[in-house]
Amino acid sequence: MLLPGHGGTKMATTCSAVDFETAVRRPTLEFRNACVKIGGGVEEVGEALVEAVVAQKGFLELVDARAKPNLEEMQEMLRPTGESMNRIEEIAQGTQKEWKNHAKAVAEASRGLTWVVYDGPNCGLDKPEKHVENCWQSAQFYTNKILMERKNTPEAELHKSWVVGLKQIFSNLRSYVQDYHSSGPAWQAQLKAVAPPPPPPPPPPPPPPMGHTEENVKEETSDTMAAVFAEINQGEAIASRLRKVTDDMKTKNQKDTPQTPFEKTEKKNHPSNTQQKKLSSSFLKVGSGEWNTRWGTRRLKSKTRMQNKRFICLRAMGHWFMSEAR
Repeated sequence: MLLPGHGGTKMATTCSAVDFETAVRRPTLEFRNACVKIGGGVEEVGEALVEAVVAQKGFLELVDARAKPNLEEMQEMLRPTGESMNRIEEIAQGTQKEWKNHAKAVAEASRGLTWVVYDGPNCGLDKPEKHVENCWQSAQFYTNKILMERKNTPEAELHKSWVVGLKQIFSNLRSYVQDYHSSGPAWQAQLKAVAPPPPPPPPPPPPPPMGHTEENVKEETSDTMAAVFAEINQGEAIASRLRKVTDDMKTKNQKDTPQTPFEKTEKKNHPSNTQQKKLSSSFLKVGSGEWNTRWGTRRLKSKTRMQNKRFICLRAMGHWFMSEAR
C-alpha cells in the first residue's frame, strides 16, 4: 500500500525546517501519546522515535543555514539521528514478544529518516520520497500483524489508532521530502547558486528624425512668416534703420556706370500717381528667408518702368519688394 501524498515540488526555502516541525515532529509527539497508553516496550520505542525526529529537525536547520559540508562534517551532523535510530533497533531486538511487532514496525519505518544521505542517482539509494515509501512498506508487514492479532479484542481500537498514527508520520515525511528535498538535502548554497536574473532589455531606439513633410514645411513657413510680419508691421521703424543714399551712390553721378533701362524709359510707361502711392506705403507681405537690402531702381513684377526714382528694394523668399525712398 502506497503512502498518500499531495505531490508537487516546492523550492526549498529557509522555512523547510519549520515545515518539518508541522508535518513530521508534531504528529510524532501525538504518536508518543498513543504509545504511552499501550505502555511497556511500545512506550519506550515511541520515545526513541521522537528523539530521532527531533535530531532530524536539527539537521534540517543546518541545511537551511549553510553550504553543503564535506564528508567528515556530514557524518558529525548526522550523528544524533543515527544514535536515536540505533536505540530504536536495540529496543526492537530486546523487547518482549508481546510488543515485538510494534517495535519492529517502528524500526522499519524509522529507516525512512536516512533519506538525508541521498547524494545523486549513483549513490546506491532510491530518491528520498521513494526511499521513505519503501521503508513504510517494510513496516506495514508488522502493522498488519498487529491489526490481525488485536482484532475483536477490547484493545482493537487503541492499536488501530496507534497504526494510523505511525502511518501518518511517514506519509507526511514522504510528502515533505518530495516538496523540499526531492534530490537530497537542499543546502542553502544551492539556493543562492541560482542563475542571475536576465539583464534588462535594451532601451528603445531613438525616434527617427522628423521628415520634411508637407505639413512640417507649412508649420515652418507659418512660424517664419509670423516673425516677418511682426518685423514689417513696425512701419516707420524699419525705414529709420535704412541707410540714406548719398550723391556719390546715385547711378547718374557714376560716369563709368552704364545706363540702365530705367534711365531710357519713355514717359508713357511712368507709373500713375496711384501706383506711386501704393509703392510708397508699407511693404508688401512676404514669406520667410534672409532679408537683402539694396539701393537703386528695379523692375516691378508688372514690368512697369520708372525714371529718376529711388527705391528701397528688399528680397525675401526669392521675391523683390520695393518702397520709394524719401
